[in-house]
Amino acid sequence: MTQAILGNHIQQSIILRCVQNNTLPHSLLFSGLEGIGKKLFSIKLSKTMLCHNHNACGRCLSCVQIASGTHPDVIVIEPNDKGNIPIGDEQQEGSIRWLIVRVSLAPVHPYRVVIINDAHCMNIQSQNALLKTIEEPPVNTFIILISSERNQLLPTIRSRVAEYVFHPLSDSDLTEILYNKGFQLEQINSIIPI
Repeated sequence: MTQAILGNHIQQSIILRCVQNNTLPHSLLFSGLEGIGKKLFSIKLSKTMLCHNHNACGRCLSCVQIASGTHPDVIVIEPNDKGNIPIGDEQQEGSIRWLIVRVSLAPVHPYRVVIINDAHCMNIQSQNALLKTIEEPPVNTFIILISSERNQLLPTIRSRVAEYVFHPLSDSDLTEILYNKGFQLEQINSIIPI
């Protein structure tokens, strides 16, 4: 099983329970501050859904492909070097129109997961183009929008997704993360006052 993601345990357990019960909404929004584990959890969720052992083992072919970014049914869209997610066209990989065409094709595995990181970097035209896909995703396709600026998303987008708000990490979670990354306790205490 992959290592636990610290913080936001309630949100994580609700979402993972939905996966187990086959009740996960097809369009999700993970909102909250930058750097608190929303994308990390999205990757874990993808592994959970596509793992050959059904537990995000981290060792099966599916989990390894997701970790390396090569899984055919996990599509991660990120802002380009200009800091936006363009509407583009069907040929422009990473654009919204390319994504819409890609998700219309049948998945290789039972599920397809689309992660749009920093979804607020889509302009209004891109968001409007994606709206129908969010409203009615293809069968067995799950779309996860990640945003630290949810108010930059159109109200029509926000009203059509199940939103999970991720909260800042506690000092104990931050301490554990820093310790696991090799920081000494005195360094941690200078960063996070006790």
